[in-house]
Amino acid sequence: MSKRAIASPEPDDNNPELNANVPDEASPSPTTPVDEVATHSAKQGGYDWESMILPDDGAGDIRTTEVPGVPRLKRPPNTQFFRTRKELSGVIYTLDTEYDGERTVYLVAPNVAAQLPDESAIKPKRAVTCITRAGGLYIWLISSGGTDTWTQSANKATDLAQSKWVRATSSRSLGEYRCVTAEAIQEEPKWPEETFLQTLSRAFDGRVIDTLNHSIIKQLKGLE
Repeated sequence: MSKRAIASPEPDDNNPELNANVPDEASPSPTTPVDEVATHSAKQGGYDWESMILPDDGAGDIRTTEVPGVPRLKRPPNTQFFRTRKELSGVIYTLDTEYDGERTVYLVAPNVAAQLPDESAIKPKRAVTCITRAGGLYIWLISSGGTDTWTQSANKATDLAQSKWVRATSSRSLGEYRCVTAEAIQEEPKWPEETFLQTLSRAFDGRVIDTLNHSIIKQLKGLE
């Protein structure tokens, strides 16, 4: 014989005394906001997730500074346009070496060059800082005081690049650099915030000859 389920009596609003045996409706259990639960759980795991929420102003105080790349001691690539600035240039002494097919350029201090007047490897150069549209830095070393067509055309290209985007290509048949200007490029170059001396120091870092006891000078004299 099956047992029939006994339904709970309905509450009677007209006879409140009969409602004593009517079970109360289950009261909803208090709930904890989801954010508080997540924060508590995160802190239990060793993380303070509240500190990971950015302020209402967006990205918060996240600032970065781009570090300039190392300048290359060469003419800008013949496929790229470049600009120059008059104050980012100067005349320096350089010394080129080549061992096992590897060419290295050194910066020579003027007082060292003065003590080696007969050393033909030490030459004065006009160092001109160039920047490409992509932000690449180059120091074009041009013979100082030269009257040949290579020197004259290089000086013309770097002077023109002070106000226009210039692309310089070498023409061996003519013995000079040919210049092309980009009239349609209106943007200005984004120069790094540094002086010419700072650019020079980064380009020649570890390659400065400031004493006669430098190993390169000793090699030239046959002392090493």
